[in-house]
Amino acid sequence: MSEPYPYSDVLSPRVGNEHSATIAGVDTRWWAFESADPSARTIVMIHGYRGDHHGLQLFADALPEFRVIIPDLPSFGKSGTWPNGVTSIEQFGSWLREFLSVTNNSDAVVLGHSFGSIVVANGLRGARTAPIVLVNPISQKALNGPKKVLAALGSSWYVFGGLLPNSWGRAFLSWTPLVLVMSVLL
Repeated sequence: MSEPYPYSDVLSPRVGNEHSATIAGVDTRWWAFESADPSARTIVMIHGYRGDHHGLQLFADALPEFRVIIPDLPSFGKSGTWPNGVTSIEQFGSWLREFLSVTNNSDAVVLGHSFGSIVVANGLRGARTAPIVLVNPISQKALNGPKKVLAALGSSWYVFGGLLPNSWGRAFLSWTPLVLVMSVLL
C-alpha cells in the first residue's frame, strides 16, 4: 500500500529520478526533479541532520519552475557511509564541493537546511558567486547554548549508537520514540 502524499490538496508530487556516483569515497545517491523548462535554473538542496532527500521533496514539488537536485548526505538515507568515519564538518564541505563538480552543478543555487546550512556555509565559503540560501541556519554550538545538558545527552546518544554493530546502531538511532523525544527536547 502506498503512503498518502502530504499536501496533495495543494501540490502535485514531482517524480525524482534517482542517480548515484562515488563522491569523496562514498556511494552517494541523489534525486533530480526536472522542470518542464529545459533552461530552468538548478537548485541543489542539502538536508539537515537525521534527514534525507524526502524532507526536502515538498520544496521540489512547490518549485516546478526549477530543476531541483536533492542528495542524501554521506551516512544518511540511501547514501553509503564514510569509508573511515566522518571526522569533521570540513569533510562534509569537501564532499559538497566534489558533488557539485561531479554532477555539473557548480553554478547552481545551493540551499542548506538546518545542519545542511553548516555543510553549505563551510563547504562553499568564498568559493563561488552563485547564490547560497541557508534555511533555519544553526548559528550557535548546541553544547554551549541554553540546552547544553540536553544537547550533551543527545550527543551521547549518537556516540552510543556509533559504538553498536551497524544494524543495531541504525535501529537504535532511528527508534521512533527516541527520535521524537530528542527532536522535541532539542
